[in-house]
Amino acid sequence: MNAFSQAVHSEEPSILVGMANSSSMTGDADLVTVESRFGVFEFDRKLCITMPKGLLGFSNYRDFGVTAIPNEKLAPLLLLQSIEAAELTFVVRPLDTTTGLIEEQDIASAFEAQSIDRKSGVALLLTTFHRTSEGLQQSVNLRAPLLIDSDSRQAWQHIFRNDRYDVRHML
Repeated sequence: MNAFSQAVHSEEPSILVGMANSSSMTGDADLVTVESRFGVFEFDRKLCITMPKGLLGFSNYRDFGVTAIPNEKLAPLLLLQSIEAAELTFVVRPLDTTTGLIEEQDIASAFEAQSIDRKSGVALLLTTFHRTSEGLQQSVNLRAPLLIDSDSRQAWQHIFRNDRYDVRHML
């Protein structure tokens, strides 16, 4: 497991790929400041994730930083922030393979289909919040996880072709 994978799965993923204050940053950083609805973030373009095909419905946006939400109470949720459009931010959560939300052989096949070494691969689930009579609830998209090759800093949204996984799985 490399540094990005460890940060995503840590209890406090305060510094992740693309963050300008990352310990791996050098003096030749290419910084971009993004003022999103979640706060102001500074990312190093060289450390950001590139999505060659973009996300479903957002294929024109390819470069993203990943950072912790600036509210410790919301851990393990993360932000997938476009560095091209400040208004384009997704809430994501790392896939915990021990929960069985996605079967291990399916997630392994998904990484293989994207040519991602499982040791450097990270799966994130797009997360949505819903107001209900019982309060705020979360759902995750199990049908189309985001698969990141943390070594190459490239990512793809993998779409499972079966109907075993819900687009809106309530947590």
